Amino acid sequence: MERGLQQAGRYGILFMVLSFLGWTAETLFFFLLYGRLCDRGFLTLPFCTIYGFSFLLLYFLIGVPGSGQGGLLPGGRAPSLPVYFLLSALIPTGLELITGVLFHRVFGIHLWSYAAYRFHFHGYICLEYTLLWGILLPPAMRYLFLPLKNWVFALPAPWVRTLAAALLLPAAVDWAVSIAQALG
Repeated sequence: MERGLQQAGRYGILFMVLSFLGWTAETLFFFLLYGRLCDRGFLTLPFCTIYGFSFLLLYFLIGVPGSGQGGLLPGGRAPSLPVYFLLSALIPTGLELITGVLFHRVFGIHLWSYAAYRFHFHGYICLEYTLLWGILLPPAMRYLFLPLKNWVFALPAPWVRTLAAALLLPAAVDWAVSIAQALG
């Protein structure tokens, strides 16, 4: 039981770090694009959890290219690079579609809109960003996710409990408050 809680705590830390890095990258990208800071995401705290979900889902489903870690294939091997590119493009795009539709239907909120792009689907997803996911995620899994995962999994057990609680509890409260506010 303790081992399972430790592992869940480690993945929770990894999820939150990746969500923070996603929020940071997106905030920086929009600052460079528009010259001003934009509120990126649904939460008050600086986390875009779709990034954490995307990275972890890729890890658990298709692993990390060239590492032998994660994934459903035997031996933790990742699929061939063309298949990896395709899945790296489709998995986050699918999450964007599900998240976009869910937030629109349940809360009446549009978290983002790709309507200005030529090849979009109801503004929720677009071909340009789907391709961008496919290009950026394979190296990001190898050179960002994997070192972060190895670092988090090397943390001493007492640190894991403390750090997981320090990150996950405020995030859970933020989710609850943000949902309550969205529902009115």
